[in-house]
Amino acid sequence: MEYIKQFITIVEQGTLTKGAEELHVSQSTLTGICIV
Repeated sequence: MEYIKQFITIVEQGTLTKGAEELHVSQSTLTGICIV
């Protein structure tokens, strides 16, 4: 049971990291459009 909890935590962290990267990319894209 403990193993499953750890696995879920790792998956959630990975999802958050991926989401943060995508957000950063979208912000960079918006900034690029504004500069142009």
